Amino acid sequence: MREKSGQWSITSGVDGLTILKTTKSAFTGYIKDKLTTLKPATDRIFGTCATVTWTLRQLHRITQCSRADHHRTAEGVFGHHSMSVQHLV
Repeated sequence: MREKSGQWSITSGVDGLTILKTTKSAFTGYIKDKLTTLKPATDRIFGTCATVTWTLRQLHRITQCSRADHHRTAEGVFGHHSMSVQHLV
C-alpha cells in the first residue's frame, strides 16, 4: 500500500492467535471483593486468544526477517515470568 508520503508499507497480522504458556505464569496481587472466586496461584497455566497486527514501512526488512527475529519475539512472551495477563502484556 502506498501511504500519503509516497512511501510503501505492508500491513499484516494474525486473527485468533492461540497463546498457551504452561509455566512461569501466576495470578496474584489482584483486588479481591465478595465476587472473587479464584484463589491466588504462583504457577498456573496461562491461555488466551489474541489478534495481532503490524505494519512494515521499511520493505527491505521483509527479506531480512530471520528465525532469530521470531525467536526473540516469542522469548519476550514466553520467557517472561508474568504475574497476570495484564503484567504479561
